[in-house]
Amino acid sequence: MTTRAPDRWGRELEDWLGPFLEGLPRKGQRRWAVAYLEGLLLPGGRKSVEPLAERVAPGAVQQLHHFVAASPWDTAPLEDALARWADRLLGGPDATLVVDDLFLAKQGGHSVGVARQACDEAGRQANGQALVALTLCRGEAAVPVGLRLHLPEAWCADAARRREAGVPDGLGYRPRWRIALDELDARLAAGLRVGRVVAPAAYGGCAGFRRGLAERGLACALEAPPPAAAPALDGAPAGLDHTTIVWRGAPPAPHVVRLGALPLEGDGAGWLVRAEHAGGGRDGWLVDRAPGRPEAVAVAGEALQALWLAREALRRLRGEVGLDHFEGRGWRGLHHHLLLCQLAAAFLHHLRAGRPSQGRGRGAVRRPATPDLARAG
Repeated sequence: MTTRAPDRWGRELEDWLGPFLEGLPRKGQRRWAVAYLEGLLLPGGRKSVEPLAERVAPGAVQQLHHFVAASPWDTAPLEDALARWADRLLGGPDATLVVDDLFLAKQGGHSVGVARQACDEAGRQANGQALVALTLCRGEAAVPVGLRLHLPEAWCADAARRREAGVPDGLGYRPRWRIALDELDARLAAGLRVGRVVAPAAYGGCAGFRRGLAERGLACALEAPPPAAAPALDGAPAGLDHTTIVWRGAPPAPHVVRLGALPLEGDGAGWLVRAEHAGGGRDGWLVDRAPGRPEAVAVAGEALQALWLAREALRRLRGEVGLDHFEGRGWRGLHHHLLLCQLAAAFLHHLRAGRPSQGRGRGAVRRPATPDLARAG
């Protein structure tokens, strides 16, 4: 039995996808992209290739698998189109780009990049794939605009393993902060406008990452690692002014954070902002380019909210479009799936926001009736 996209959004998907599909050189690839996205968007069920194909293209599992896992289409043109779409929606001097990690738990060690490695902010170890995630936020909206696999050093040093997984030639080891800067450069080159970069302590504690942002002329609000945050967390003057911020989160209660700022020593050093969470816990934030304490506190509050919004957006990638359901083992297939999941999430945001369609581009295609989908090349 074929489960097609409901007419109320199926035609809208085709229209919205037009500018993205221009990045796929072959008509068959564009048709399979529409089918795969429909499978990601339909509710319920596992969204690995086989069950997804049974819902949108029965009897065509091999063709759909070929499109995702083996077809040599480049993700970069579609990633650039996603950056331009996100910029029109949220970009500008008030936009925040959140850099964070996303961990996909995996068993075994054959899938590309799978290793026992840090899986959360506490540094706990687990077996799986680590992704560097970029999410654009403004106000209460957040849209993922970049996901890239971090390849552990053991993988980079194993030529046979790399070859079997299809890791691109010449791709050496890059720490997560370096991947983040490279992905940031690609999004900026595509036209994404960002006012400030926000990142948790895994990045805030990295001198190379902080230096890279400064070299790019980007303002930032970065969570400080515990040793750097200690003066603000434990040694703040008794008379320090505080501001309490509240934003609405998931039920049953809003988030409440009490903030206070201390100036850092040195020319242009910025501020260290203490955040005390009503639910327990304290952390510190390094804020630059704030002319005074009230502005530093406001920036830190916005950074905390942006980080929460970005993590909620990444959580929805798992729950709504099956980000971690992919069962392929190769580099190409994984990054194809990651990109298509981001497009699916962007389309859902488009529907919720009630935005007008982008209009059909020359790459737009009409959905053929299954099983008349052409084989992707």
